[in-house]
Amino acid sequence: MTLGHSLRPRPMLKLKQSLSPKLIQMLQLFQRPYQDLLSEVEQVSQENVFIELTQEDQLSSYMPNRKSNVESTQDITEYATDDRYKPSLIEHLKSQLNLLYLSQKDHSVAVALIEELDEQGFLLNYHDIKSKLTQKLKISERKLGDILKIIHTLEPDGIAARSLKESLLIQVSNHQFEHPKLQQIIETMIAKHFDELEPKYYDKIAQKMGIERDGVEGVVQFIKQNLTPQPAAQFSSSASSNYVIPSFEVTIENDQTIITNLEQAKGFNINLSDKYLAMLKDPSLDPESKVFLTEKLEKAKALIDNIKHRRETMSKLIKFILSKQLLFLQKGVLYLEPLLQKDVATEMGVSNSTISRIVSSKYILTPHGMLSLHQLCPRNHFGKTKERLKHIILSLCDTYPHFSDQKLTHLLNQQGINIARRTVAKYRQLLDQKSSYTRPEPTDSQT
Repeated sequence: MTLGHSLRPRPMLKLKQSLSPKLIQMLQLFQRPYQDLLSEVEQVSQENVFIELTQEDQLSSYMPNRKSNVESTQDITEYATDDRYKPSLIEHLKSQLNLLYLSQKDHSVAVALIEELDEQGFLLNYHDIKSKLTQKLKISERKLGDILKIIHTLEPDGIAARSLKESLLIQVSNHQFEHPKLQQIIETMIAKHFDELEPKYYDKIAQKMGIERDGVEGVVQFIKQNLTPQPAAQFSSSASSNYVIPSFEVTIENDQTIITNLEQAKGFNINLSDKYLAMLKDPSLDPESKVFLTEKLEKAKALIDNIKHRRETMSKLIKFILSKQLLFLQKGVLYLEPLLQKDVATEMGVSNSTISRIVSSKYILTPHGMLSLHQLCPRNHFGKTKERLKHIILSLCDTYPHFSDQKLTHLLNQQGINIARRTVAKYRQLLDQKSSYTRPEPTDSQT
């Protein structure tokens, strides 16, 4: 008996990767902006006799020529103060480096790499950059590669990639997936079949990967709607000229918060056609037509149910988010509260990836401008939003210019902000505030 043969992997033990049509449809529906959903419904209505438009779209023209106040993928807290805090791409990346506590040498290497980025945020000529920086900074190629991996963890996702393929893979690795196998499929398709992602190769890719053609189409749709070929596009001079359509509107009237689901109030509405429902029930209908109509009916019902579920979920979501951001609605962006997407997901009883898909592409019109839902879920920085914390530290530096970082830390701790001295020092440097040793001497009122 040959033991070697019996230990070989069996084809039947190989993981069979698959994407169900239902999962694909739900994935697409939640992540789509309203305009994309409208385009799909208009197309489907031409192909499916059961889809009947009962309300024409009015939302697309609800706010003609209205621009978003901020770039769509930026956290609003980056825009919570004056123009000093509207960073360029390079400044944005450097500010993140300042909070990583890198050694002085590693920090210098990271800055040098960042300064080599092109306008789209790529390092396309990395071979030449690597040769130049390893000689200039007297470091090994391995060290440069390690620092580059650190930069890949910064925002925006996909930054500092050496190719479009690498940028997309970085973005996928930073995306929250409900199904790990789905992430594996997407990563494999990009890594091995990126140059073949055209309809004429879908069957070939599906066969090689052991999935259905629908699965290939679903991955392509995911790439188009979740990933970007230009990771730094939001920092371009034309970024703020993009037009967006709000899914919700919130107003304050007599201290009451009024929330309007614009997709439901002013968007399209569809229903099942009574004419074709009656035709399907006709006993004289021939079998072939009955099969055809039954199939169309099931697809129409699924689409209507999914749109209803989208609207109900989004309404519940926005009510919860705004309940946490009442001070923001009343007073402005500096009063945003930290709100992690994972906490929203727990409250909603859905996965993190579902919340991530919804908030990344939906907008709300507020008293303070047009914002994405993502911007209403800012990250937690010691119990405050990043910009609120910067504002507090800047105010303390102005009020107590002679205080050391340790004394500033003590004041912050007294306010319930559990922050370390070295973190205060990093924020002070980020705000371009001098050390207490070089600040003006205290006045009598400050002693």
